[in-house]
Amino acid sequence: MRLSKTWPWQPFPVQVTGLSDAVEEVVAAGRYTCARTRDGTVWCWGDNISGELGDGTTQSPRTSPVQVIDLGSDVAELAAGGNHTCARVERASS
Repeated sequence: MRLSKTWPWQPFPVQVTGLSDAVEEVVAAGRYTCARTRDGTVWCWGDNISGELGDGTTQSPRTSPVQVIDLGSDVAELAAGGNHTCARVERASS
């Protein structure tokens, strides 16, 4: 996948730096990837030209994961499409 004019092709798997070994789920969209960790937080990396990574910026590309803001730590599941990512949040009932 090529993420931008300056992003190198990666024809083989590479370790993502900045993620712990507590990754529970990984989803890939058109030009970015997101991971849900065991603690329920979401981290994304890749193209961010339109703010796809959810970190409040359009700094692109992001070669290291950034935490998605305003989701908290209750994310139970992720789904991704061409240019979007959805999170299912589980909140404890009171």
